[in-house]
Order: sequence, then structure tokens, then C-alpha cells
Amino acid sequence: MSPFRFSLLATLIVAAPATAQFSMIDAIGIAEGVVADRMLVQIRLEDGDAPFWKASFVNAELLDEAEVKVDAATGAVVGQGFEAIDPSDLVVYETIFANLDAIAISFADAVAAAEAVAGAKETAFDAQLDLEAGILAYQVEFLPSEAKFYVDAATGEVANHHGDDEGDDDLIAPAALIAGIDAAVALNGLPVLAAAGEDEQGGDDNTASVVEVLQWNAKTGELVETVVDAATGEVLSNIAFVPSDNQLARLQPVIDALGSITMTFAEAIDAALAEHPGALGVHEISLESEDAGIFFKVELVNALGLEIDVYIDAMGGSPAASHAGVNFHPCDYNHDGQVGAVDLTELLSVWATINPGYDLDGDQMVTGSELGALLLGWN
Repeated sequence: MSPFRFSLLATLIVAAPATAQFSMIDAIGIAEGVVADRMLVQIRLEDGDAPFWKASFVNAELLDEAEVKVDAATGAVVGQGFEAIDPSDLVVYETIFANLDAIAISFADAVAAAEAVAGAKETAFDAQLDLEAGILAYQVEFLPSEAKFYVDAATGEVANHHGDDEGDDDLIAPAALIAGIDAAVALNGLPVLAAAGEDEQGGDDNTASVVEVLQWNAKTGELVETVVDAATGEVLSNIAFVPSDNQLARLQPVIDALGSITMTFAEAIDAALAEHPGALGVHEISLESEDAGIFFKVELVNALGLEIDVYIDAMGGSPAASHAGVNFHPCDYNHDGQVGAVDLTELLSVWATINPGYDLDGDQMVTGSELGALLLGWN
């Protein structure tokens, strides 16, 4: 632990009791009430004669920073002023104001989201709005763990640190993912909807052993899942199945647009990696229907170890946006954030059929294993 953090942690412990100390969120509300015509870009707990929160604000003119100091024990405003903007911060501030329309989450709500993940034993002591990890995000730091969380300023999602959870996505080298896609296309001659790296060997390092490729057969109205060995390129299985009504409804906008897509899966992966140099690997690429059109969604882990979703315009190829990745429960079929009656009804509609899209235990069938997982995840 650095000397500064050790000193600050000691201050937090011996300062006013937790019931009297004003939290970061409290201080944000107080400071924003003082400076109403600027955007809050950073707030930090400082150790002076008494601990205080230092909040920094800027406006679109970027001439200076307005500062407000809030006593951490009493909540009183103990200082106000202006100071010159550090030249190293200028580019960041320009990026923030160039993307104002994309910011949908308030500073306080972002801190609250990070606190919910960090846990009750952690105290937020520094937060800033920045272009971090390739996404416009609130970076919130905590003591005593020194943990750092990134909260997507557009979606409010907390970026997951790859490797922190047992359910983390499996990673695969981009070249192996593309090779798996090419093998499936060579076998079936069908357009691809999605491809993902998965670990079928039960390893604990989140390294994919196979590539699962989903294709569409317009003549038969079937989906085809091809499983390719990630190391050898050998096709391990090739299963055609009739999609459920819900599956087909979710895929239909993409299916309808297949003839208009001008970019390949390989080109989309390359474009996403260009946005995130040094990425540790890719998990999945899929065609997605969004309000603005059809996009490739490339799920990757960036150089900081954060799971990021990169959206690439499937018609023009330009990167559209990068956001914190969202890991849905495998039984949350409609991705509404809940596992409940709607998902149960959908599962029962394909009961005892072959459908890899719902299969969780590798037998390709929808049976008790999938029902058990759904009931365990019910929320």
C-alpha cells in the first residue's frame, strides 16, 4: 500500500465515526448544490487539518476548474475557488464534453453502483469521470482494498474484472475464433449469426477449447450450431435444429438484414481490436439488432482485464461505441435482468427437444438440468 493510501486509510479510521462522517455521495450532493453551472469531473477525500472532500468542476469553455471543499465530518462547505486546468487533463475534458449526449448516469448514481459491488466494508475515497478502458466511465477507488471499479457513464454497468468470478467468459485468440468461423462456413455454406469461444474441458483459466458457431439456413428455417476444436480446427459436431418462436423473434431483424451486411466477421474483430490495443482475448462476436441498425457486438477483455462490448456498424464498419460488458444469467433468455416466469415459459416451450441455445450440460437437449439451473437462478 502506498504511503498516501496508508495515511488516508488511517485518517478514515480515526476520523469522525461512520454515523457522523459525510460519505462521497453526501459530499457530491452538497458540492453540486454550490456549483450549479458546471459538470463534476472528480471528487477526492483529502487529508488536511481535518478530512475534507475536494470536488472539481469544469464547463464547456474549459478555462479553469472550480473547486469546492466539503468537511467530511460536518458536511460544511469549507472552501471554494478556481485553479488552472492541468494540461494533461485537457484532452480528457474535451472528450467528455464531446460525448455529453452519451452520458446517462449521474456521478452520484455511478458511485452508488460501484459501492454496491465493492461491499459495505469498503469506503470510496476517489472518483473521476474519464475515458477509461476505452469507455467513457466513472472510475471509483476504494479503501482499504485499493480496488478500482469502472462504471459505464452511458449504461451504469460496472465493468467486470475478468477472472474475478467463476462465471467469467472464456477467452480465445482472435485468429482461432476466425478459423472456427471459417471451418463452419466451409462445412455448411451458411451465413453466420454468432461465434463464441467456450471451455468444454472444465479448465479453471477461462481459456476456450472450442469455437461454437451459429448459422442460419433460410431454406429449412433451421439454426445450425457447429462446434470446432480451437486448437486443431477439427469439426466436432454439427447440429441443425428448429429455433423456438422466441429465439426466432430475437434473431429475425438480423436474419432479414443478412443480405445487406458489407463487413465480415474477421473485419469486425480487427476493428474492435484496433479500438482496444493490447486486448487479452476475445470471447464472442454476434450480429445484433439495435435501435440505430445492425451491429457486430465483439465481447473482449481489454489490456486492463476489463470485459468490454464493442459495437461495430455492420453496414459501414466504423466503431459505434464501447461499453462495459453485461453478463446475463444463462437462463435470462430475454436479457431483462431477471430469471422468472417469462423465462420458465420459454424453456418449457422447447422441453425435451434438441436446442443448443438452451442447453447447459452439453447433451444438446432441454431437460431437467436446464430447468434446475433456471430455478436456482430465479429472482
